[in-house]
Amino acid sequence: MFSLFSPKEKYSLGIDIGTTSIKAVELTREKDRYKLSSYAALLARPSAQDMRTNTRIDVEFMQRPEGDIADMIKSLISAGGFKGMNNAYMSLPAFSSFTTVIDMPMMSEKEVRSSIEFEARQYVPVPLSEVNIDWNIVNHSAKDDQKKPQPKSDVPKPPAPAATAPAPVPRTEVLLVAVPKEIINKYLKIAQFAGIKLASLEVESFSNVRAIIGNDQSSGIVLDIGGQNTNISVVYNGIIYATYNSNVGGNDFTRIIGQSLNVSEQRAEAIKCEGGMVGGGQTTDMHVRELLLPLTDKIINDIDRVISIYKHRRPDVNLDKILLTGGGSNLAGVADYIKERTRLDVIETSPFSRIYYAPALDATLNNFGPTLSVACGLAMRGV
Repeated sequence: MFSLFSPKEKYSLGIDIGTTSIKAVELTREKDRYKLSSYAALLARPSAQDMRTNTRIDVEFMQRPEGDIADMIKSLISAGGFKGMNNAYMSLPAFSSFTTVIDMPMMSEKEVRSSIEFEARQYVPVPLSEVNIDWNIVNHSAKDDQKKPQPKSDVPKPPAPAATAPAPVPRTEVLLVAVPKEIINKYLKIAQFAGIKLASLEVESFSNVRAIIGNDQSSGIVLDIGGQNTNISVVYNGIIYATYNSNVGGNDFTRIIGQSLNVSEQRAEAIKCEGGMVGGGQTTDMHVRELLLPLTDKIINDIDRVISIYKHRRPDVNLDKILLTGGGSNLAGVADYIKERTRLDVIETSPFSRIYYAPALDATLNNFGPTLSVACGLAMRGV
């Protein structure tokens, strides 16, 4: 039957509850492209007392009652005029999850499913009754060789050389993710109190990679500098292979500037974004760079450690680039410094590179884009 009306648009709402803010992005589809419907952010900055006492705001924020966080989300939804409350996705903080790669004998997906709980007991540091686990096969070591067609030839093959070492045993690598049920239940209550229909929860690392990687099948490091922590994800063939957390984040940069220069948080944030690792802007004090070096070097040392672990597991794969994202990546000069220290290509990313939006938003989204990466990745899952 011919209809005079356009089909109803499907909206997908991604909500990222961060350590110092809540961000939301709503997307729909326009042919084969994502289309931005709306976005909003609500800051929950630490107080001056928090700054002086070096309080970890992530713990305080997540210890707030579910109803308080739900009220913030309601305010955010009202400000953004969102339409996708019946198709909402929320992120789980990476630092509250446990992620590892399990090396198993070569087996089918069905066999992995039947044995994953037994294997998980050896890796998850808490009783399995206290966590929800999920998993994904990230590599079959012999799969590629099995799929390669054998060349046809009438020329006799030369005799095989004498074996000097046993052939490698085919293995299956499984990415295991475990999240405490207490955390999951908290988010379910937040969604219920906020009046939204939750389609799924997802660890923020996976949302981030979806937003900035897309269909890219290359390998590299996704470096997400958040407010309280930095998440380091190894991406292999376009999918997450492993994730690690560094306990340094953008708030630490702001805090050390504020404490050392005896300035307000707002002033410290401006110095970080305008001068940071390079000086200039509203400050020419290169002392700021010296203040920030130990924190930045801690992140770089963690990157080096992650790459070393990965090369031990997969010496055949080259991690030659770092994709930089997260609100903490607004530290001026941090990309160049990481490139100088690691000698890897560092690419500053934007989740909006694959999203259609009004040109008038260019300046805003160019500055604010990395902060919305997780929310964008969540929304992409639902359209």
